[in-house]
Amino acid sequence: VVSTQSTARPQIRRDFQLNLSISISSGINAEYGGIIPFVEEMLRMGSEVVLAANSRPALNDITSHELRVIVTRVGEISPIVASAVESGMLRIVENGLGSPCLDLSRISQDIARECAGCDLVVIEGMGRAIHTNFSCEFRVESLRLAVVKNKWLCDKFGCPMFAAICKYHVPDISDD
Repeated sequence: VVSTQSTARPQIRRDFQLNLSISISSGINAEYGGIIPFVEEMLRMGSEVVLAANSRPALNDITSHELRVIVTRVGEISPIVASAVESGMLRIVENGLGSPCLDLSRISQDIARECAGCDLVVIEGMGRAIHTNFSCEFRVESLRLAVVKNKWLCDKFGCPMFAAICKYHVPDISDD
């Protein structure tokens, strides 16, 4: 899970050239390498980012302990990441789970607290973004990112194997 909190709510532009708070939930597996540039870009724009990963091992998903090692290594080659870690603009928390799926009713209090003021929730990975949270609604904007890796989902979405799925949702603010 990645969460960011900025000091002021920016005006949202659909090209994502903005400073905003985000929360990303990620399995952070082999696909995670694609999240690092996204996180770097969010940091470059001044967003706070909180990455959340599993508390316990599950399949090929990274744990929060392993994620800390990776972020430290990335910081060795990325001044943006190194500076963000040092300043607290990039933080890592455990999600409280040990599953390739993301049960939002069971996340840790730490991640819930970190995400409380976010402006954007990003959920990455097939189990988290499609299997368990594709239709859930948040009170903030959300983005689900996944690569489809099984025939059942390919049939459901009418897409080829290994297709990328991106679902962006803006909540109806009149409900608040």
